[in-house]
Amino acid sequence: MNNRGENLNKIANALLLDYVDVYYINAVTNEYEWFSIQKDTGTLKHEKTGKDFFEDVIIDADKVIHEDDKHIFF
Repeated sequence: MNNRGENLNKIANALLLDYVDVYYINAVTNEYEWFSIQKDTGTLKHEKTGKDFFEDVIIDADKVIHEDDKHIFF
């Protein structure tokens, strides 16, 4: 694993003590990496890498936000 990957893992592991999911988003390109904690083992899991966080969050939110609340989120 390269230096960047090692640093992301260290940061994600530290943050996942208090959070369920952690996202690294490149502010210039909008590319992102999503990390979560596996509840059964407590280990870090790399969920997904994507090209545009802000486009994907709209698509993903549409799947999980209750219909009555979507107007607030979007």
